Formats: sequence, structure tokens, C-alpha cells
Amino acid sequence: MRPAHRSGTLRACFPSGTAMRPLRCALFSVCILLCGHAPAAEPEAEKIKLPLPWKQGEVLHYAAERVKTETAPGKREKSVATSKGTVATLEVGKDGYLQQWSWSESKEEVLEGDKSRQAAFAQAAAELEKIALLVEMDAEGHYSRLRNVDGIGQQMLGALGPILLKQVDDELQKQSAAMDAAQRAKARQASMDMLDAFLKRFAEPRMLENLLTKDIQNVLAFSGAELENDQAYEIETQLENPTGGAAFPAKLSFGLYEDEEQPEDVWLEWTLEIDPVKGAAAVWDTVERMYGRKIGDAERKALPAQVSIVDKGFMLFERASGLPELYQNVRTSKLGEHANYERNRMRLLERGHGHEWLEQNPQETEPEMTAMERDAQLCADEQADDQAAIAACSRMLEDAGLAPQERARWHASRAAHRSRMRQHAEAVADFDKAIALQPQRHDYYIGRARAHGAGGDHQAALADAGKAAALAPESAQAQLLLGAAHEGLKDYPRAAEDFGRAIALAPQDARGHDVRCWVRAMAGDLAGAKADCDRALELDAGSSNSYNSRGYVNFRAGRFAESVHDYDAALAAQPAVASSWYVRGLAKRALGDAAGAEADIAKGLALDPKVAERYAGYGVK
Repeated sequence: MRPAHRSGTLRACFPSGTAMRPLRCALFSVCILLCGHAPAAEPEAEKIKLPLPWKQGEVLHYAAERVKTETAPGKREKSVATSKGTVATLEVGKDGYLQQWSWSESKEEVLEGDKSRQAAFAQAAAELEKIALLVEMDAEGHYSRLRNVDGIGQQMLGALGPILLKQVDDELQKQSAAMDAAQRAKARQASMDMLDAFLKRFAEPRMLENLLTKDIQNVLAFSGAELENDQAYEIETQLENPTGGAAFPAKLSFGLYEDEEQPEDVWLEWTLEIDPVKGAAAVWDTVERMYGRKIGDAERKALPAQVSIVDKGFMLFERASGLPELYQNVRTSKLGEHANYERNRMRLLERGHGHEWLEQNPQETEPEMTAMERDAQLCADEQADDQAAIAACSRMLEDAGLAPQERARWHASRAAHRSRMRQHAEAVADFDKAIALQPQRHDYYIGRARAHGAGGDHQAALADAGKAAALAPESAQAQLLLGAAHEGLKDYPRAAEDFGRAIALAPQDARGHDVRCWVRAMAGDLAGAKADCDRALELDAGSSNSYNSRGYVNFRAGRFAESVHDYDAALAAQPAVASSWYVRGLAKRALGDAAGAEADIAKGLALDPKVAERYAGYGVK
């Protein structure tokens, strides 16, 4: 047994209804055509001839497993799928073979991430088990075509459509929180148009055949092969793009080896690496074709210019029969800060060959990432530990070869983490550097405006928010920051105007009404303030801040019982806010509840000794 696989260990990339991989192409069909150009060893080495293993009427079964891990900043998903594959050789003739490939006993478990998807996966697996593939092979046993591809497109769409629709709806729900009904309907229609374009392309025979049979092609590609023992081959090749777009330039290394300890076994090993730059261009070309839309020049400039897609795998054959007994393929793909791992295994259940996989906890499978790639993912993660993320960003910035837009990005990411750590001066310094490198990025001005405002420099915050609004007139966030800066400068009427523009841009976002409620109250417009707080709570019934603000408005208007009620709701959600305790105490005192007032006022002062002084400045005593 070869040292890399000692302990008898490997399982494979067997086609399974739950294992659709959109970018993998049929590697070995290309290899068979080209490997004759590889240089022969001098002197000529021993050759290994694998006989064709398929016998008419024979039915074989394989246990299959797929483990998939997807990682991105702030996101981790991991699942494991198992199934039983059946390969029945229906016809054997001088012109070729016909096999039927089918699957049963399919299961998928979501180990990390959105476990609500599990029911949809189970339903899809049940539907896909109804599909049997009729695979034609030529006289040498190599894949020729999928005979029944025209009849299974609708079955595939019926099985996978609900999963894709749920993903679209889930993503839309996250993105449309601040939209009104008309905006939400428009966004959903645009998403559905993209999904329809994707499904239409997906169901095209050429695409569908590639997706359904690429693993089958891998298994069949070396049937009957004759290669030199222990000879490494390497070829430059072009992997077909099933969308008809740009091919994927790649380097394929492979070799066939006799097992020194068990000469009845033969190993085939391979590594496939997609060209990182040309591969990225092919990826974006594929995305355009799959979703039926062009990627604009500005959008393309912001996309990663390189991709890493590496397959490493092997097969174990019984030398006498040529029958594949074990198969494994591991794909690691990295694009930007996204890194995915997928391991597919297969093991023949018949013949008593005695080969088993080493036990490996699926939770431990991770994409292979360099230290720099892990730092990039950590630096970009807004939910990460800020101190650790700042250190990761700093290490990224040590790379002297960073492109200007990348350096700007890491400065901006470090600035965001520093802002959350209340390191406002350091955050401003990082945003200064990011803006110097990319002065047209309005989001960098938004970040610096926040940092200036948090640091008390409201005039600088106003300038940055104004620049952001000029660069992105449709940005409600820029208008909110203009309002916050005017509020900090105690120009409450101007702040109310800014917040009004933010509300016009995002009428379903409760924040605009919440902040305008407060500045209207500060300006003495109690009726307008209450209307805004009421609307904010209609949009976000759980907003403790809006209850706090309305409690203040009701207190100033002399509605003390309503004020106490609002502060009750605010404190139920946020019990550590000093102003809620303090003003509720004042309202209770106005209602004659001296004991309750004393307790609340004392609690407010304990939380913030300056709360009374601050509210006295608002005219509240």
C-alpha cells in the first residue's frame, strides 16, 4: 500500500443527488486524449494495464459520502451526505456498453449553519432517487453520452427548485428589512428573474449532462488504461465550460502506481489546479451566463482577480479485474475571503476487498488555508473578536505587494474593528489611508464620519457625511449620519431635515423615524416627535430606544402615565439605560408615587451619575 494511504483508507466522489458541483469538469476524459503526449521514462518503465471490469448483467453497489464545509467572514456551514449507489451493466457489445447508475438511502445532515434547510434537502434527495442515469460508453469503456438527458430536466428542477427558492427568499428577507412594500416586490421580482435565468440554463441538456455525469466520467476515464508504473505525468489543458463560455485553463498531474505491499492493488493519484487568474475570469463569465446578466465594469473591479480551485484525489483498482474499489476527491476552492472544502468518497460493497476508510469526524474537515488567507477572513469578519481581527488586519497590511484597493480595504476593515473598540483616533487614521487610496468609496467616508462622531468631532463628521451623500445620493445611511452630525452640533431642525431625507430613501427603516423623534423633541415639536416614535414602533415593535424616546416625549407633554408605560417597555428590553430609570422616576413623582420615584431616580444615578445634569440641560428636572 502506498505510504500516503497506509491504513487502508479512502472513499470517493460518487455521483449523488446531493452533490451538485457547478464548476468541476470531466478531468479524465481530457487526460485520456492528451496523456499520450507525456514523455516516456528512459529506459521504458514497466507498464500497468487495467482491464475493462464491466460484465453484462453485473450489479455493483458503492457506499458514498460527501462532506462539505463553506466558510466566509461571519459565516460557517457544514453538512454531510451519504447514499448507496447502484451500477448495473445492462448491455455489453463490440460497439460499447450501457450502464444504469442510480442512488438510494440518501441522507443529509446539516452540522453547522441553517438547519432549517435539512427538510428541503431530504425532500430533494427523495426526488433525486427517482432519477436513474442511462450512461453510454464506447468500446474502450470510456464515457460517451447520457442517453436519457432530455427526459430528466424537469425532475431535476422539481427536486432542486424548492431549495434554491428558499435560499433566494432567505437572502431577500435579510436585504429588504429597510424596504417598503413596493421596493420589496421589485427586489423579489429581480431575484426571481435571476433564479429563472439560472434554472433555465441549469436545465439545458449540455449543462445538465455535465453536472450529472462528471463523477461518472471520472470513474470511467481510466478504464482499460495502460500507463507506466510509478511515472508522474503532467499536462496543461483546458477544461470545458458547460455554459459554453470561457474554458478553465488547468494543470493536471497524475500517475498510476502498483501497491508495493499488496501488488494485487493499483493506485491512481491526481492533482488538478485551475489557473488562478484565467480561472477567475472564467468564473465570472460563467456567473454572467448562469444568471443571464452582465457584470458591470465598476462591479467587476471590486471582484477578486484570482481564484484557487484545487482537486486532489485517488482511486484504488483491483489489478486483475480493473474494478474500482475506492475513490476519493477533495476540492478546496477559495475566492476572495470565501473558502470551501468538499470531500467525496466511494467504497465498493462487494468482493470482500477488505479496504476501509479511516474514521474522520466530519466536523474536523476544513478547507486548506494559508495563514494569510485565514487572516483575510478574520479581518473581514465584522462579528469576530475585534482585538484578534485588528491583529489580523495589521498582518495583512504588512504585505508590501498589496494592490491599492486591497490595502484600502484592509485599512477600512481595521478601522471598523477599532471603532467598535472605541479607538476612534486610530480608526480615523485608518480611514484616512483607505480614502487616500480610494477616494470615490462613499462607504469609507461613512465609516470615518461614524468614527469622528463617536470621538466628538461633529464638524468633521458632518464634512464626511456630506461627501458620502454627494458620492451616493441614494444612501439613506449617509443622510442618517448627516443628521447625527447636526444633532451633535445641536442644530436640531437641520438634523430633522436630514432624517426626513433618510426616511424618504428607506421608509421601512425604523431608525429614521426613531432618530427624528428625538431631534423633534429636542426642537420642541412634541406632536411631530410622538408621530415619529409611534411609526418607529410600528416598524420595530421591540425597539427599546424608541420606547425610551417616546417616554421622554410623553413626559414633556405631561402624559406621565403613558411615559411610565413606555419606560417600562424600554427597561424590560434594556435594563441598564440610566435615562429610562431617571425619567421614569420623575414621571412617577409627578403621579404622586414618591417611593417608586425615589427608587427609580436612585437607580438611574447609580448607573450614570451625570444623568440628572444631562436631562436638566434638556429642561427636565
